[in-house]
Amino acid sequence: MYELTEADRAPTETVARWISGFSAASMTPALKEAAAYVLLDSLGVMLASTHHDVGKALYGAIPSFAAPGNVIVPGTDKRVDVQTGAIVWGTLGHGLELDEVHLPSQQHIGATVCAAALALGQHVGSTMDQVLDATLVGYELSGHFGVGIDMPRLVGRGFHLTAVVSGFGCAAAAARLLGSSADQVYASLGLTASQASGTLAWHTESHHNSKSFHMGMGARNGITAALLARHGFRGPVAVFAGPRNVVHTFTGQDNDPSWVNGLGSVYEIWNSAKKSYAAGRPMHAALDALLELMKEHGVVAANLEGIDVHMPPNAASIVDGNPTQNIDCRSVIATAAIDGRFGLAQGEGDRMNGQDVQDLKSRTNLIHDPALDVHFPKNWPAEVVLRLKDGREFRQTQITSTGSRDKPMRPDALRDKFQSLSEPVIGASNTAEAMAMVLAGGSVSVRTLAQLFLK
Repeated sequence: MYELTEADRAPTETVARWISGFSAASMTPALKEAAAYVLLDSLGVMLASTHHDVGKALYGAIPSFAAPGNVIVPGTDKRVDVQTGAIVWGTLGHGLELDEVHLPSQQHIGATVCAAALALGQHVGSTMDQVLDATLVGYELSGHFGVGIDMPRLVGRGFHLTAVVSGFGCAAAAARLLGSSADQVYASLGLTASQASGTLAWHTESHHNSKSFHMGMGARNGITAALLARHGFRGPVAVFAGPRNVVHTFTGQDNDPSWVNGLGSVYEIWNSAKKSYAAGRPMHAALDALLELMKEHGVVAANLEGIDVHMPPNAASIVDGNPTQNIDCRSVIATAAIDGRFGLAQGEGDRMNGQDVQDLKSRTNLIHDPALDVHFPKNWPAEVVLRLKDGREFRQTQITSTGSRDKPMRPDALRDKFQSLSEPVIGASNTAEAMAMVLAGGSVSVRTLAQLFLK
């Protein structure tokens, strides 16, 4: 029988103490604003997803397993139990490839922790300030752990980093809303580790359903762990180090757990990358380069002999022939070159099946280029080469992409994005009210916010 040491327990204890001890004074106005824009961006995608394939499929299934409760199902007149609510809000949060990404770990943190905060916040009656607090704390744990774990090894073993890691951030968010003690947070982290799961099998499906469900899983798992721990349920005590720790389980090796020391001193929420394209994040630098080249040189798709896209190998492997079309590089680049944009009209529906797209796709190459690894994974760069029928070539290397820390979307652009996603679902008046409520925070109840989403 292995005897646990203090070194085995210490990283998990450090995380638990930081979560329970996070103070309102640490929430600076800048951090509060950052959390509010993550919540706003995530909420817009959640609402818009109700009108698209993932939302429609999800809503068809809800009656078969949901229990009555007080968590609103957006766009309907239904209220469900908190676990179902977490699945709903989380799955909707990634129902479209438009949700933010934590770039260093390529995690969809907003979709998960915001779902946990919105679902549990409605369940317990939290204020908007408490929801923003939970969003920030949850984002930080998921972000730091995502950077601390060996992503290439985890992915190489067939696991999805967001699915494995996000439950911990959601447990942190839930613990904040429940007012959990350090000992209760400690237990909830162990219970979250017991539920950690999620494979990359979604690479073989074309409908974006199982990948979206991973976000709902993370929110549900974190909330469940926190609720159990709040009522005295215990869990493993050595989560991030020691025997059978979660890092070793999913990567096959023990990582340095010193990442826990960055909590509260280095804020990962600054690395939240918002999306301006309805496509997988690995392609955003390529999309920037493509559209800028075409505009600068007056190139139209009819002039193109072909397109070459260079990406770091680990990024290219995600989008090379992916059956989900808006995560497939050749489909996305060909469509954007023809339409001059890549929004919902391109990313959803049958646009990418058009004969014009298929023709240019056949002349679009994706090159796994190790020379770009020098910038990866802090950035997800790309080089795009346009080959014209008259023999000319235009080339651009893009290190950062629109929405990233070094090239952020302006607040007015983020508000416009929320408006465009939300208005078709809840109308202009409710959209304006929801936006004001999220950005202001304060003592208003999140239940008041959620009322705006009822049909």
